[in-house]
Amino acid sequence: MDFVDKDEVNYTLSGYFMKVANMVILSKPAESLRYIFNNQHILLNMKRHIYSKSISSLLMFILNTR
Repeated sequence: MDFVDKDEVNYTLSGYFMKVANMVILSKPAESLRYIFNNQHILLNMKRHIYSKSISSLLMFILNTR
């Protein structure tokens, strides 16, 4: 999840990041969502990169999964 800690994200890499994060969340939803919501900086950094379609799709997926 350190990928979203950067000042700018690469759009291609953010697409791959979204796919991997989706698979992790789907395979172990309780553990992965607990990790994300216990580390609020992850959600804040994702919100900071909302301009990326992949990051915004992942954020919507996380919020809808909860």
